[in-house]
Amino acid sequence: MRAPQFAERARIVLACASGAPHARVAVEIGVTAATVRKWRGKFAAEGMVGLEGGVRIGRPKAELVLSEAERDQLVRWARRAKAAQLLALRAKIVLRCEEGGTNKQARPRHRPTSPKSRECPRR
Repeated sequence: MRAPQFAERARIVLACASGAPHARVAVEIGVTAATVRKWRGKFAAEGMVGLEGGVRIGRPKAELVLSEAERDQLVRWARRAKAAQLLALRAKIVLRCEEGGTNKQARPRHRPTSPKSRECPRR
């Protein structure tokens, strides 16, 4: 297991141990309430061993190895202005996945609320 995943799980357990409700822990850490319940329950049932995760179901993740040049390019794309948001999001997803995260963790936190804000700009 990668260190960021274990650190996230540890933060969940510590926040729950302080008495915070699942919903607040989820918001503070940036995960779902279901994730908080899962890791709190596994820790309660199995202790530290429960946080290790065990065997994953399904196809294993492909190894993602970036060269320094690829990493630099992705970081530059991720910092671009609004015109390149899609490319920036893709770069953020690749960088987050390389760190052991998921696509959901890399997506923007706030969605547009206005129907106009969802429209593509006219050229």
